[in-house]
Amino acid sequence: MSVEIKRMLAPLKRAIYLIIGRAILTVVNNAESTQKVQITGLADETITDVERFQEYGFETYPETGAEALAVFINGNREQGIVVTIHDRRYRPKTLAEGETMQYTKWHTDSVPHNFYLKEGKTASVGGTKVEMGDGTVELLDLFDQLIDALKIATVMTSLGPQLLDAATQTTLGLIQTDLGIIKV
Repeated sequence: MSVEIKRMLAPLKRAIYLIIGRAILTVVNNAESTQKVQITGLADETITDVERFQEYGFETYPETGAEALAVFINGNREQGIVVTIHDRRYRPKTLAEGETMQYTKWHTDSVPHNFYLKEGKTASVGGTKVEMGDGTVELLDLFDQLIDALKIATVMTSLGPQLLDAATQTTLGLIQTDLGIIKV
């Protein structure tokens, strides 16, 4: 290739190299209709007010220090869009092929904080608290109330209504104790 052709193609080559870039997330502005971020790109280049596109129905607020992949229109570093953010500090590494998980920075293998779709058509919710509806009733409280109701429930027998036997009452009490430990 001649020197003249190389010289003419050089700006195009630079623009192509600048179209996609890796960056580090430094600031998140979550107050606008589209989340905007500030990222650090090439050689400590600071790029501000970059729109962050997210999948419809899924919203996240990433921590600073996470890695971003940005696309720049025509290689113009002032017209960027962050298309994905990855944080290797918190990524679970225990999934099997085909499984998916939503997780937070509070997730660990020993103390899960996740929604995990596993092999065998199993869904697992990891956390110490599950809120339903408006958040005023917690799932563990519902279990606790159910056990209270069972403890005083009667069973129809040939002798008429009878309270649950002592062993069942004890088992329900132990379950209730375990729920109390989980709720703490």
